[in-house]
Amino acid sequence: MQAHDQRGSVAPIVQVGQRVRSLISDEATTYQELFSHLYSIGTTTGDYKDDSKDYPEFYRRSMPKTIPEGLQAQINKVQYKTFSGLFPEINRAYITVDSTLFLWDYEADDYVAFDCITDTIISVALVKPKHDVFVESVPYLLAIATTVQVLLCAVVIAPSGEISIGRTHYNISTDNVNMQKIIGTSAGRIFLCGSDGCLYEVDYSLQDGWFRNKIRKLNRTSASMFSTFLPFLQYQSQDGLVDAVLDESRNILYTLTHNSAIQVFDLGEEGDKITKVFEKKDIIKDVQKVIDADEKSPSWLFQIIHLAPIPNYDSRHFDLVAVTEAGLRYYFSVGGDAYGSSDRPNGLELRHIRIPPQIQTSFGRADVPRYHSAFYSTGITFMIEEADELSDYVLALSQSPPNKSSHQTSMTEQYSHYPATIGKVWEIAEIPEQKLSSTLLPLWHSRPGLLKNELALPFQAPPRHFLLFSGRSIETVIKLRPIEHLRYALTQSESLILEDFQKKYGDSEVCCMLFILASGLIPSHESGFAAVTSGIPDSQVTQKALQALFTLAGHATTVQGASTLSPLHNGLMLGLSRILRPIYDAPLIQRREENNEWVYVPSFDAKQYAEIQQQLSSFKRFLDNHNIAVIKGKDSNPNSRNKDWNQKYYKGNEEAIRLEEESLSSMHILIIRSIEALNFLGVLQSVFQIDDVCRILSSRAQNILLSLDFLNFVSTGDGSEMHHELVNALVTMQNEFEKRYLGSVADFLASSCPSWLSDVDTVRIKGLEYLHTAHKLRATEYTIEREDLLNASLQEFLRIPGKINGDQGLLPDICDQYTHLLFFEGIIELCLKCANATDPDDLASSWAKTSPPDDVPSQNLMAARFECYTPIWRLLSLLTSKSEDANALSLASQLLPEVWNKKKSDIFAICFKAKDEAFHYLLYQWHVQHNLGSSLISVRTPYLEDFLKNKCTPRSLALDLLWKLYVSENNYSKATLVLLQQAELPGPHLNLTSRISLLARALANCKGAKSKDELLSGSTLKTLNDRMELAQIQRKVYSEMSSFPDPRIREEALVELNEQLFDISNLYNKFASKYGLFESALAILKVGSYSNPTLVNTLWRNLIDDKMESQANTRRAVECVKECIRRLGSEHFPNQLSFPTDFITQYLEERSFSLIYRTTDVFVDRFWVCQLMLDVGLEYRSLFQIYSDLYSRESDTQKKKHAGLVLLNLIAEWTRQLVSPTCEPTERTYYDHLQSQIQQTVTRVTSFLNQESTVWGDEYSKPKGIDHASSEKRDFEKYTKEITGNTEKLAKGSERKPSYLGAFQETQKSWRREVRGSLPIWELFRKHRKVG
Repeated sequence: MQAHDQRGSVAPIVQVGQRVRSLISDEATTYQELFSHLYSIGTTTGDYKDDSKDYPEFYRRSMPKTIPEGLQAQINKVQYKTFSGLFPEINRAYITVDSTLFLWDYEADDYVAFDCITDTIISVALVKPKHDVFVESVPYLLAIATTVQVLLCAVVIAPSGEISIGRTHYNISTDNVNMQKIIGTSAGRIFLCGSDGCLYEVDYSLQDGWFRNKIRKLNRTSASMFSTFLPFLQYQSQDGLVDAVLDESRNILYTLTHNSAIQVFDLGEEGDKITKVFEKKDIIKDVQKVIDADEKSPSWLFQIIHLAPIPNYDSRHFDLVAVTEAGLRYYFSVGGDAYGSSDRPNGLELRHIRIPPQIQTSFGRADVPRYHSAFYSTGITFMIEEADELSDYVLALSQSPPNKSSHQTSMTEQYSHYPATIGKVWEIAEIPEQKLSSTLLPLWHSRPGLLKNELALPFQAPPRHFLLFSGRSIETVIKLRPIEHLRYALTQSESLILEDFQKKYGDSEVCCMLFILASGLIPSHESGFAAVTSGIPDSQVTQKALQALFTLAGHATTVQGASTLSPLHNGLMLGLSRILRPIYDAPLIQRREENNEWVYVPSFDAKQYAEIQQQLSSFKRFLDNHNIAVIKGKDSNPNSRNKDWNQKYYKGNEEAIRLEEESLSSMHILIIRSIEALNFLGVLQSVFQIDDVCRILSSRAQNILLSLDFLNFVSTGDGSEMHHELVNALVTMQNEFEKRYLGSVADFLASSCPSWLSDVDTVRIKGLEYLHTAHKLRATEYTIEREDLLNASLQEFLRIPGKINGDQGLLPDICDQYTHLLFFEGIIELCLKCANATDPDDLASSWAKTSPPDDVPSQNLMAARFECYTPIWRLLSLLTSKSEDANALSLASQLLPEVWNKKKSDIFAICFKAKDEAFHYLLYQWHVQHNLGSSLISVRTPYLEDFLKNKCTPRSLALDLLWKLYVSENNYSKATLVLLQQAELPGPHLNLTSRISLLARALANCKGAKSKDELLSGSTLKTLNDRMELAQIQRKVYSEMSSFPDPRIREEALVELNEQLFDISNLYNKFASKYGLFESALAILKVGSYSNPTLVNTLWRNLIDDKMESQANTRRAVECVKECIRRLGSEHFPNQLSFPTDFITQYLEERSFSLIYRTTDVFVDRFWVCQLMLDVGLEYRSLFQIYSDLYSRESDTQKKKHAGLVLLNLIAEWTRQLVSPTCEPTERTYYDHLQSQIQQTVTRVTSFLNQESTVWGDEYSKPKGIDHASSEKRDFEKYTKEITGNTEKLAKGSERKPSYLGAFQETQKSWRREVRGSLPIWELFRKHRKVG
């Protein structure tokens, strides 16, 4: 239990608020709805209780008042007809004497006569006028029906209460129909009950229309045109209407005929339509069947004499009650089922019949009472029985209050039967509640059944008053409640009555009533107390009630571990719940649409606030005066109303007493907060339009306010938050508030609701006031003053950073205002301070560096801290927004461009200088998310490197920024490793070209790193070179894959090759081997130094075949193969693992043979393969060995001839080269070494070809159309001749080239080989720079 001086806290009163809500709910369910009682016909004597045994009786009567003698003399002059009635709304009774109407003021004992009518008056009614026809000074109309016409007369009430009646121009003929009854609606509609059985409506307007008069009479029973324009032709029923009643809570009208038939008319949801829904004529027969009446029973027993609606706040299932001459009460519903659940009426069903107390078993007997008139209103029924020709008996019935000792579910009624003191009773009416009750009673109409609960309304309404009028005299009957009986018992000192109350209602209920009497909450002159306690002063009753209260107070006890609080506590809690009941669950404001716009309106007016506040103030004063709810800390003995009592009962009941003390203290706090809240809301409503205040609130606050009821407003955290929001709105409207309230917001809050404010609130409001004052100063004219005010507000807010961002939730709004005022530095400082106050142990910094916490409390803490930074991100976004951003332009326009730009750079500098590590991580991430990551490179903070290494997302951008950061710091070794990591990072953010570029950058940085750098060893450079080589292979795979025929496979593979760097195995297995990429496969085998001659030969065979078959033209096919071999030779030669020259030459010759001897249209040079291999770089001596072996192994004669010719051509070319002046000395050395072998080969080949000269080309020439024979013969002769000549020249020692030319030629050849090996050009130049 918290002490009351901890102001602003709602924790101590949450439970008592819940208890109040529970009591209200329990009381509403305890007093059951009418339908739950009347589930069957009541036939037992237990259903009724004669209150004549109680003293005083529950119905008390005032002294009758008799009409003035002058009015009596006028009545005695009657010639044709006189009748009377009551208009309690204007404190008048009316009497008609032929054509004259008299209005008698029964309170002032005065009367006025209205004699401007010439025809006999049949009926009169006081009705409301239409608002668009009559002015506001005419609150009522008198609708008067005569034998000839219906007139409308204006009623004007002077401030003194005097009434004047003026005849208007609105009158219309009755068309020979007597209008037996007139009723009106609150909207000004007027209905007439015709003796012809029809219901009429008088419709009037300001002026005539095209097809209507300004007053007309409409037949609502028969809706034909004849009934409207030719009324004399309409059907006339013999069963005339005698009564009509209106249920304005449902907009339903009922009529009653002479023969007890009931008609139902639906006026529509808004009451502006009318439709006849149903007519029930066989009611009497239905009743006789239900109660099994004797056939000889007289019909008058069931004849209806009175109709009364049951409004929806009285019952949601029953809609109408009818009273018969025998006192039977019929209960009807108009819905489609037994529960009356239809929205609109669609029938009339008899649901229950209730028998009066005196005739439960007396049907058919002569002594059955016969009632000539009756009245029903909200649970109270009057029936008038004739005693003789000059007097009547009155039977008054009402539903009994909730009884603690009664457990029956059927309705129990108490009744009183007495002779009328005014003679014959012809009219009964209830004085309207608005003339007697408080302003709060209308709030109860939305609570079915509670208006009948006499225990629940001691504060809001006095007892109900009824008027009985005989035409000569009038008396007031007051329905007393239990609290009036209790007051009488106290004045009479009758302890037996008090004990009886305890038995009936329980100790808690009696304590509640005693508290009400002892506190003076209901003065006797404002209630029905005077009817039972005339002459007894309030002070005497108060003293006796106080004594009785503490006598019955009891004490809190603990029995078997369960605590039971005292009757005094429970009674006080019950009293508090009844004071708060009218407003406890109603929203503080409502929203409705006006002129196509939503507006906010209060749910209560200032008078209602003031009345409840007055009652709560009396409650608090009673508690304070009698020291019942003592605040802890003020007294060593909290419950000090009786120290001896405490000592006697404390032992063994410690826990129960402690709970009661806490509850009483919390109740005291709730009362104080409620009083102050009512005062606050009342002033707020009287000073401003509530709509203006609500529009300042945020959308979230508006929604909370719309859903917040009063009890939650004063007892929950949402209520406190809403109070803060409203205070903030007041600060925003401070200028207007000071003008209207003549004081500052702080002074107003300190005086009106001090318990709502803590020291934190005071600081907060002071800061808001500084801020609001700064708003009023122009930046260009009051720069210094404005900056001082802004700094002053910041200093105030820095005192309560935890509250600014915590339960106050003001940080975003304050920062928005600082932004508008260009106080950007204040935003940074306040947000960082709030973040530190939210997480004082700086746990978020470790979470920011590692990973978010797993437990919910820690997650909430981190989220709360990070939320503090949100205004900073909003500010930075504004400062970096594009030039066309409206907000940025608006702010920038207040300063010179150079000042604005400097302010922006200063703000970022302040952010980077912050010592909040968690903030730095989020700041860097904000830069990354807003494409400003490159600006971080120039930042020098201790957190950036760790952020980029561990927390920055996306990872690709983090690595890009990280290597650039290292380069800016000249840390090339770290940059190298990061570049390699970035190149190898999988994902679509980089393509293959970019990855190779990154590898190249890594190599460059690696070479630029310091030699002593331990991060980069020799293996690092080798790794980079290997990775670059593999990347080049992958690029080759990519290039080759780009020509793959299947588009789907091609696109998938290219995407995969772009998104990551593969190792050699995956390149081969996933791409080269899988998709037949022969060139890529060879390159992979070369890089991997993989020795598998069979696999390599297969790849070359497939590659050559593929190139050959890719071209339809033979010449193009040869050229395609040449281009491929030259290109691959430059890449692979002289590496025999990937470029096996023996196999390539032999297979090319095999394909060349097919082309030469099987072609049909193109001549193919037989020496093209040999020349191609020479172009690749193969030396003569190597080719000689290859072709010698090929010739030796060949068994096919024609192929052997072809190989021999090529071999001879090769030797001829070799010797021609040897005799050339540019021949290299080493080449001659090679030749000399092989000279004997060459001579033997030439001899062998020549001999073979000479032997086969008879078959030159016979096998191939003629079928193919090409003369191969002459070509072969010519080539043979040519080659042998050239070999012989060159050999002779060599033998004779032909002219040799200078030695330096041979050296130069050797250098050129070496250079060519090295270029084919992809050495850098500068390395080649460096190696051979001495040549020449």
